[in-house]
Amino acid sequence: MQTELENIKQQVDSLQENTDLITEDIVRIMPTIVSLLSANEKAMQEFHDMRAKDQEHLTQIKAFIKQEHDILSKIIKDYGSLEDVANRSSETTSKHLSILTEKENEIVAKVSQIPDSVKIRHLYGVDLKSTPVVIIMILFFDHSFIGIRYVTGKGSTDR
Repeated sequence: MQTELENIKQQVDSLQENTDLITEDIVRIMPTIVSLLSANEKAMQEFHDMRAKDQEHLTQIKAFIKQEHDILSKIIKDYGSLEDVANRSSETTSKHLSILTEKENEIVAKVSQIPDSVKIRHLYGVDLKSTPVVIIMILFFDHSFIGIRYVTGKGSTDR
C-alpha cells in the first residue's frame, strides 16, 4: 500500500510540477494575450465604425435611387416611355442636323464662288487729306506763284 501511496504522491508531485509550469507559461504569455485581445477589440471597433459608415452610405444610395426613380417616373409621365423620349430626341437631332447640313452646303457653295486668284491693281495717288501733303502743296503753289510773278516782272520792285 505504501508503494501505491508513493506512486500517488509521485503523480501528485508531477501534476503539481506540471501545474506550476503551465501557470508560469500562462503568466508569461498573458501580456501577449491581453495585447492581442486589445488589438482584436480595436479591430472590432474599427469594423463597427466602418459598418456604421457603410450603413450611412447605403442609406444615401437608397435615397439617391429613390430620387432618380421619382425623376424617371415624372419624365415617363410627362413624355411617355423612355423609348418615346429617345425617338423624339433622335427626330429633333436629325432635323437640326439636316438644317446644319443645308447651311454647310450654302457655305461651301459661296466659298466655291471665290476665285482662286485675284488680280490686284495698284493705284498710286496723293491723299489730299494728309496734313504733310497739304503743307507741301501750299509751299509749291506759293513758290510757283512767286516764280511766275518774278518772270512776268510784276513781283519785282527794281523797276
